[in-house]
Amino acid sequence: MMMQWRDTGLVVSTLAAFREMLDLTDKYEAVKDLRKRVLDVAIDEINEKSLYTASYDLTDKNGKSGRGFKLTHLKIKFKPKAKIIKNKAKDKTERDANTADMFTVEGLNDNQLGRIARNPQFITDYNHMVSPTSPAGQSQQGWEFEMINRLKKDASQFKKRPVRDYLDY
Repeated sequence: MMMQWRDTGLVVSTLAAFREMLDLTDKYEAVKDLRKRVLDVAIDEINEKSLYTASYDLTDKNGKSGRGFKLTHLKIKFKPKAKIIKNKAKDKTERDANTADMFTVEGLNDNQLGRIARNPQFITDYNHMVSPTSPAGQSQQGWEFEMINRLKKDASQFKKRPVRDYLDY
Protein backbone atom coordinates (compact mmCIF):
# COMPACT_ATOMS: atom_id res chain seq x y z
CA MET A 1 0.00 0.00 0.00
CA MET A 2 2.83 2.39 0.83
CA MET A 3 4.46 1.93 -2.57
CA GLN A 4 1.39 3.45 -4.23
CA TRP A 5 2.24 6.67 -2.39
CA ARG A 6 6.06 6.52 -2.44
CA ASP A 7 6.31 9.90 -4.20
CA THR A 8 4.53 11.65 -1.32
CA GLY A 9 5.80 9.54 1.58
CA LEU A 10 2.41 9.78 3.24
CA VAL A 11 -0.67 7.57 3.29
CA VAL A 12 -3.86 8.91 4.85
CA SER A 13 -6.88 6.65 5.24
CA THR A 14 -9.87 6.16 7.45
CA LEU A 15 -9.60 3.20 9.80
CA ALA A 16 -12.69 1.70 8.17
CA ALA A 17 -11.11 1.86 4.71
CA PHE A 18 -7.83 0.49 6.07
CA ARG A 19 -9.62 -2.43 7.72
CA GLU A 20 -11.46 -3.12 4.48
CA MET A 21 -8.23 -3.08 2.41
CA LEU A 22 -6.75 -5.70 4.72
CA ASP A 23 -10.02 -7.65 4.99
CA LEU A 24 -10.22 -6.99 8.74
CA THR A 25 -13.76 -5.61 8.84
CA ASP A 26 -14.88 -8.08 11.51
CA LYS A 27 -11.57 -8.33 13.40
CA TYR A 28 -9.75 -6.06 15.85
CA GLU A 29 -12.73 -3.78 16.37
CA ALA A 30 -11.00 -2.05 19.30
CA VAL A 31 -8.37 0.42 18.12
CA LYS A 32 -5.92 -0.84 20.75
CA ASP A 33 -6.18 -4.37 19.29
CA LEU A 34 -5.71 -3.10 15.72
CA ARG A 35 -2.72 -1.09 16.87
CA LYS A 36 -1.14 -3.96 18.84
CA ARG A 37 -1.78 -6.85 16.44
CA VAL A 38 -1.65 -5.20 13.02
CA LEU A 39 -0.13 -1.73 12.88
CA ASP A 40 2.76 -2.14 15.34
CA VAL A 41 3.70 -5.53 13.88
CA ALA A 42 3.63 -4.22 10.29
CA ILE A 43 5.56 -1.03 11.07
CA ASP A 44 8.22 -2.97 13.01
CA GLU A 45 8.63 -5.40 10.12
CA ILE A 46 8.83 -2.60 7.53
CA ASN A 47 11.46 -0.79 9.58
CA GLU A 48 13.47 -3.96 10.11
CA LYS A 49 13.29 -5.64 6.70
CA SER A 50 12.63 -3.02 4.04
CA LEU A 51 14.48 -0.09 2.55
CA TYR A 52 12.00 2.28 4.21
CA THR A 53 11.46 3.74 7.66
CA ALA A 54 7.80 4.10 8.59
CA SER A 55 5.69 5.44 11.44
CA TYR A 56 1.99 6.03 11.93
CA ASP A 57 -0.45 8.25 13.81
CA LEU A 58 -4.07 7.62 14.67
CA THR A 59 -6.26 10.74 14.76
CA ASP A 60 -9.85 11.86 14.68
CA LYS A 61 -11.40 13.43 11.59
CA ASN A 62 -9.92 16.82 12.55
CA GLY A 63 -6.39 15.49 12.96
CA LYS A 64 -6.44 15.46 16.75
CA SER A 65 -5.35 12.53 18.86
CA GLY A 66 -5.22 11.55 22.49
CA ARG A 67 -7.74 10.79 25.19
CA GLY A 68 -11.28 11.86 24.55
CA PHE A 69 -11.02 11.74 20.76
CA LYS A 70 -12.58 9.01 18.65
CA LEU A 71 -9.72 7.73 16.50
CA THR A 72 -11.02 7.34 12.96
CA HIS A 73 -8.09 8.13 10.66
CA LEU A 74 -4.70 6.56 10.02
CA LYS A 75 -1.70 8.51 8.77
CA ILE A 76 1.36 6.49 7.73
CA LYS A 77 4.57 8.45 7.12
CA PHE A 78 7.53 6.79 5.46
CA LYS A 79 10.81 7.61 3.76
CA PRO A 80 13.71 5.69 2.27
CA LYS A 81 16.44 4.74 4.71
CA ALA A 82 19.71 6.56 4.35
CA LYS A 83 21.97 4.50 2.15
CA ILE A 84 25.12 3.44 3.90
CA ILE A 85 27.87 3.07 1.36
CA LYS A 86 31.19 1.74 2.50
CA ASN A 87 33.93 2.58 0.07
CA LYS A 88 37.14 0.84 1.02
CA ALA A 89 39.25 2.62 -1.55
CA LYS A 90 38.94 6.38 -1.09
CA ASP A 91 40.35 7.16 -4.51
CA LYS A 92 38.05 4.66 -6.22
CA THR A 93 35.98 6.33 -8.91
CA GLU A 94 32.39 5.48 -9.73
CA ARG A 95 31.61 3.69 -12.94
CA ASP A 96 30.62 6.01 -15.78
CA ALA A 97 27.11 5.12 -17.00
CA ASN A 98 27.98 6.45 -20.48
CA THR A 99 30.90 4.07 -20.98
CA ALA A 100 30.51 0.47 -22.03
CA ASP A 101 32.45 -2.10 -20.04
CA MET A 102 32.54 -5.84 -19.45
CA PHE A 103 29.28 -5.72 -17.45
CA THR A 104 27.18 -4.35 -20.29
CA VAL A 105 25.12 -6.17 -22.89
CA GLU A 106 26.46 -6.17 -26.46
CA GLY A 107 28.64 -3.18 -25.64
CA LEU A 108 25.66 -1.00 -24.69
CA ASN A 109 26.07 1.43 -21.79
CA ASP A 110 23.53 2.01 -19.01
CA ASN A 111 21.92 4.97 -20.74
CA GLN A 112 21.35 2.93 -23.90
CA LEU A 113 19.93 0.03 -21.86
CA GLY A 114 17.59 2.55 -20.21
CA ARG A 115 16.40 3.75 -23.62
CA ILE A 116 15.77 0.14 -24.61
CA ALA A 117 13.82 -0.55 -21.40
CA ARG A 118 11.65 2.55 -22.02
CA ASN A 119 10.97 1.60 -25.64
CA PRO A 120 7.22 0.94 -26.12
CA GLN A 121 7.89 -2.12 -28.30
CA PHE A 122 10.25 -3.58 -25.67
CA ILE A 123 7.62 -2.99 -22.98
CA THR A 124 5.00 -4.72 -25.14
CA ASP A 125 7.31 -7.66 -25.88
CA TYR A 126 8.41 -8.28 -22.28
CA ASN A 127 5.59 -6.95 -20.09
CA HIS A 128 4.72 -10.55 -19.15
CA MET A 129 8.02 -10.89 -17.25
CA VAL A 130 6.94 -8.59 -14.42
CA SER A 131 4.06 -9.04 -12.02
CA PRO A 132 1.73 -6.01 -11.84
CA THR A 133 2.01 -6.08 -8.05
CA SER A 134 5.82 -5.95 -7.96
CA PRO A 135 7.62 -2.59 -7.70
CA ALA A 136 8.69 -3.00 -11.35
CA GLY A 137 5.04 -3.28 -12.35
CA GLN A 138 4.03 -0.21 -10.34
CA SER A 139 6.20 2.53 -11.86
CA GLN A 140 8.18 3.40 -14.97
CA GLN A 141 11.37 3.82 -12.92
CA GLY A 142 10.87 0.43 -11.27
CA TRP A 143 10.30 -1.20 -14.66
CA GLU A 144 13.41 0.40 -16.13
CA PHE A 145 15.60 -0.56 -13.16
CA GLU A 146 14.34 -4.16 -13.22
CA MET A 147 14.78 -4.59 -16.98
CA ILE A 148 18.29 -3.10 -17.03
CA ASN A 149 19.32 -5.49 -14.26
CA ARG A 150 17.75 -8.45 -16.06
CA LEU A 151 19.44 -7.49 -19.32
CA LYS A 152 22.81 -7.31 -17.57
CA LYS A 153 22.27 -10.53 -15.65
CA ASP A 154 20.99 -12.74 -18.46
CA ALA A 155 20.33 -11.16 -21.85
CA SER A 156 19.46 -14.57 -23.32
CA GLN A 157 15.93 -14.34 -21.92
CA PHE A 158 15.22 -11.45 -24.32
CA LYS A 159 14.86 -13.36 -27.60
CA LYS A 160 11.96 -11.76 -29.48
CA ARG A 161 14.35 -9.57 -31.46
CA PRO A 162 17.99 -8.44 -31.12
CA VAL A 163 18.31 -6.07 -28.17
CA ARG A 164 20.06 -3.41 -30.27
CA ASP A 165 17.03 -3.23 -32.58
CA TYR A 166 15.04 -1.51 -29.82
CA LEU A 167 17.35 1.51 -30.06
CA ASP A 168 16.15 2.18 -33.63
CA TYR A 169 12.46 2.55 -32.74
